[in-house]
Order: sequence, then C-alpha cells, then structure tokens
Amino acid sequence: MYASIDLGLGHSHKRHAAFGDDTLQRRRVAYCEDPAQVHFRMRMMGFDGFKHHRQHVCGAEATRVHDATAFVAAFMAVVEHPEGRRGLHTPAVGGRIPDAVRIPIADLLGSTGHDACSGFALAGDWLDAREVRRRLTWARLTGEDTNEFAKPSVEQIPSFENGYFIVRFVPNSQTETGGHQICTLTPEPERHVLQDPRREVADRYWLDPMALPFTTVLNFMEKYVHPEVRFNNYHYLIRRVAIAAPDDEQLTTFKSELVQLLEGDHRGLHPHALSVASGYEDEGNDQQFLVRLWQKLYPLERVPQPVQG
Repeated sequence: MYASIDLGLGHSHKRHAAFGDDTLQRRRVAYCEDPAQVHFRMRMMGFDGFKHHRQHVCGAEATRVHDATAFVAAFMAVVEHPEGRRGLHTPAVGGRIPDAVRIPIADLLGSTGHDACSGFALAGDWLDAREVRRRLTWARLTGEDTNEFAKPSVEQIPSFENGYFIVRFVPNSQTETGGHQICTLTPEPERHVLQDPRREVADRYWLDPMALPFTTVLNFMEKYVHPEVRFNNYHYLIRRVAIAAPDDEQLTTFKSELVQLLEGDHRGLHPHALSVASGYEDEGNDQQFLVRLWQKLYPLERVPQPVQG
C-alpha cells in the first residue's frame, strides 16, 4: 500500500504517517525542518523534501498517524467515504480543485483511532511564535550564529479524541482527463486541548456547508495556499484566475470577497481566520498577505485600497 501511495502526488505518507519519530515532528513545527527531506544538512537548513530548491513551510502544528497500519486504514477509508469520493471524482478542469473536507477520526479509524495520532504545536500566540520561527529559520539558512536568537516554544498535543482528519486534494493529471488525488491527510485535534485565541477558528468553520462571510476566500486559501498544498496547488489558482471562465461563479465570488477584504471590510471574519486558512508565513499581517496575493493573481489590476471614513 505504501508503494502505491508513493506513486501518487501527495506527501502524507512521508510527513504525516509513521515515517520518523516525534523528534522530527517537533523540529518540523519549531524550525520548519521537513521530515521528508532525507539529507541531514539540507533538512537542518530548512529545505523542502520534495521541492529541494525551496524552503519548507509549516503551519502552527505538525501532526501524524504514528501507526503505519492505521495510516493506511485511514487513507483507504477516505477513498470510500462519501466526502472523499466526491473530491476524488471531481473533474480537474481549468484549475478548479474541490474544497478540503473534514472527516471525524472516529469515522475512519473507529472509536479508539485517535490513539494512533500524535503531534506538536507552537505554543503561545501564533503570530508572535511564527515571527520567532521565521527569524530563526532565516538565520540558520544564511549561516548566522543562532545562539542569540529566541527559540520557538513547542507543546505536545495532549489528545486527538474527538478530532478529525483534514483531506486536501490535488489534480490527478496535467492533461485534465482525470479527477483528483489525496494531496494531504492530516489529523487535527479537538480545539479545546490547545490554549491560543486562534484555536477558536482552527476547527476551520469554513469547511462546513453553510453560507458564512468570506467562506469562499477562506476555502480558496485552504485548498490552494495552505502550506500543506501550496507547492502542489498554488499554480492551479494562478491558472484558474488567468482562465476566468464565464461559468466559474466560485471564482467571481472569491474575487469579490478579496476586494472587500482589501478595502477594509472584515465584518464577520474572525481575526485569525486568514492566518489559519492560508498559513501565511512571510507577511506580518493579513493586509500585507492580501496585497501580495492580489499582485500575484491580478498583476495588471490596481490593488484595491482601504475605504476611508
């Protein structure tokens, strides 16, 4: 089974399964060291295990299914799950990718399946911890003496009981003749087990099938921009925007919501929602991230400015 999964485009079996140990997971979230990077020095310098010329990126947590058999069982259960089948069989056309889905761990692995899951998270305020990590990882890459740099604090996630899996998809082929594959399969804890204001939205409310403010833009961040899929899917977003098919109503809504946010209207948006959905790392705040995103996607259009008054 692992050999078959390895033929696909996803990376869950190398970052979120039994490969390696807890130390690798702890160092991934603390220093952006990729467990999938097999060359020790390149891993210490933060290079990605799949895109060797790029720096590895990681969100606020590094989680996995540490039991090899349980991981395969969960992977196969996703393939048979209604939400999994919907995503896998969605045609890959014009850069359109199905929304990520959230499936309870118990649905895939049974009532004790959470015992096979483990992970680590940045401790304290996410924005502060992310900045500490960013400065440290850059210093290590450039060969600076890191003894004087603050180190990120990391805590072990105490339990995955009542948690869920996040499943993200990647197009099956460049020819757009197929559907999608599983890009990532990551266990997530129930949010009350970690202490951080951003945990209020880390359950990813935008994945629920209901109309809420900025649901479309948050889902786009989740399936195109989040660190777990960015290297696989970001270019599909650029392609989708370039095509701008007349029947792509979701893209139209996305652009409208993006304009609204850039103009400063954040009503109904949790202050941590964008950072959770996108996992942006290099920008200091939401506005900087949104401006950079607009410039990438709509380079010939003026960046919408905050409305005064």
